[in-house]
Amino acid sequence: MRDLSPKDLFELDLEKFVRKENHGVSCRRTQLKDFDLIVQWRINYEIETLVAPPSPDVESRAHDNVKQMIDRGDFWVATVDDVPVPLSVINARLPDVVQVGGVHTPKHLRGRGYSAR
Repeated sequence: MRDLSPKDLFELDLEKFVRKENHGVSCRRTQLKDFDLIVQWRINYEIETLVAPPSPDVESRAHDNVKQMIDRGDFWVATVDDVPVPLSVINARLPDVVQVGGVHTPKHLRGRGYSAR
């Protein structure tokens, strides 16, 4: 087995990407039915990760951000029985490759390996 380079670890050929169910966890783009939940998760993400104090500005920014990301198809969720568990975002894209970042699992769902799958 050859050693993996950083490029091997971070590059994913989208043509070869296969989404498959894994221990009851599957992956899909967020949908409008997820909107209110994802807005709340985004608010929590900004407060926890970006150290933004809770405020109407954070709520407004989260609302606008989620709408934009859902419209572009850039927010993805892992689901168990179609219930969202962690959230991730495609935060950069080229014609044949994307960068995934902003992975967030709500506190009550952490420690179950959802973000690692």
